[in-house]
Formats: sequence, structure tokens, C-alpha cells
Amino acid sequence: MNWDDLKVFLAVHRAGSFAAGGRSLGLNATTVGRRITGFEDHLRARLFTRTSDGLVGTATAEAMLEAAEQMERQAMAIERQMGGKDARLQGTVRLASTGDFSSGFLLDQLGAFRRRHPDIALELLTSSAVHDLSRGAADIAVRFTTPGHGVPAGPQGPTEVLARRVCGIGIGVFATSAYLERSGVPEDLERLGGFDLVVPGKSLRLMPGYTWCERVRANNRVSLTVDGLQSIAAATAAGLGLGALPCFMVARYPELIRVCAPHTVDERELWLMMPGDLRRVARVRAVQEFLLEVFEAWEPVLAGRVSPREPL
Repeated sequence: MNWDDLKVFLAVHRAGSFAAGGRSLGLNATTVGRRITGFEDHLRARLFTRTSDGLVGTATAEAMLEAAEQMERQAMAIERQMGGKDARLQGTVRLASTGDFSSGFLLDQLGAFRRRHPDIALELLTSSAVHDLSRGAADIAVRFTTPGHGVPAGPQGPTEVLARRVCGIGIGVFATSAYLERSGVPEDLERLGGFDLVVPGKSLRLMPGYTWCERVRANNRVSLTVDGLQSIAAATAAGLGLGALPCFMVARYPELIRVCAPHTVDERELWLMMPGDLRRVARVRAVQEFLLEVFEAWEPVLAGRVSPREPL
């Protein structure tokens, strides 16, 4: 079996088309289609079915996918080792996180990493999808779970994934001083009534603060329903009512005041994860060590015990 045929197969399976798969390999769609046809002839089996959504792998393709991905990662490891790349503090590291955590906290920290390691380029992945580390979708991931739910696992794959719980993320309730002067200051966030709330939509049950909003919304007024934490922060800063937010986010909103501090209404656990076969890759380990330093230094802020506006 030709390893190059497996590379083409994996590219097409991931991209869902000959053209998109070819772009990732520097090949045109015609060449990719011819290579797949030849591979199918060699295997005496069909690998892809055309649908309205693109190419979909057949049962044969799905059966060989895990082994092909494991071969890919082993080949990549050999290439790195033979070229001495694993030992160098240079190259690209793909870091996956949520958009809210990246824009609200992580990006502010990465300038220090750049100064420390100018030859390491970071690629930040912030899509809403869970990147499957076991299949090489990212090198390091920052993930979140509700307390007590254990390791945040993605789809099962052929590679061991190392996971480390780092700290808790506290969610507090915030409002502007103008709103609180107008409406009063709550004395108990679990027994408040008559206030305006900025809440996440019903489809966002996993969003931090959602459960608190559901507990108190019956005795209060919903002024605005939004689809993300950044929208809650902006609407709350605009004076539309009380909003539940991760405490670290309000550093960008000086007009927001935390209500009933240091009480939190929700919590998440922050985990740092990486594929086990990258633990000896110097550039990946450098990113991991830097992130652990940052999270340890900022743990009081992330947990909500200290305001992000106070010096550490």
C-alpha cells in the first residue's frame, strides 16, 4: 500500500471534496480524483459516496480511518525526529480554545509568550467545534467542564490524550452603577425580584450562568436574550440589566460592577489537554509550560476571588 495514497484519502475524508482535499496537499482536484480512483481499484472497494453535502466516506473508509490516522501521526513523528524538529523551540503550535476565553483573557497573555519564544508561531483555533486532539486537530486545547463532570473528552481516537485540571472559573453577576442606582442593589442573588436580566437563549444550556438565569428569571424581567457571553457583557455594560459573566471578562468593561461580590452563581473547571505523543516536542511543551504559569498566576482572578482590575 502506498503511503501517499493514504495521505490523499485522509485529506479528502477531512475536507469532503476532491478540490478542498487537494488544496491542503498542493494538488488539483483532477489529480486527487484520479488518485482516489486508483486507490479504490487497489483496494477493490469504494471509499466515497457523493451527496448534496459533498463526499461521504463509505463503511470501508470508516473502517480504515483510525489505522490511517495512526499511521499519519507516526510518520509525522518520524519526520520530526529525523529532522531534529522535536528538540527545537521553533515552528507552529496549534492552540484550541473558545472564542470568549481567547478574546476575554488568553490573547492578553500571549504577547509575553511571543517575547519569550520569538521563533514559535501560535495558531489559535476558536471555532465552536470540539477539536479532536487524538486525531491531530490541535496540539494543545483549553477546555471547560462543569464541576465534578470529569475529564472533557472529545471523540475517541487512536492517540492517548493527556489532561490536567488547572483551576476553577468563577461566574459572577454584574451591572452598571447607573442601573444599580436606578433599580437598587440586590442583597441576595438567589432571592432577587423585580430586576432586569440579560440572559442566554434556551438553546445555550451549557453556557456559564445559564442555570442561575433559569433559577431567578420567574421573579424578574428578561430585558434581552442573546446568543453568547460577549453579547451578555456588551448588553450589561449598556445598562440593560443584570448579567452573569465569567469574572475575568469584565476587565474590558470598566463600567461594570460586580453584584454581591465575591459570591459566584456558577463555576467551570479549566483543563489543559494535549496528545501524548507531543509531550517530548519542545515547542509544544514550551506552550504548555507557559500556559500553566499564566493560569497559576491568574488563578485568583479566574476563580473570581479577585477583581481583574486589581494588581496581582
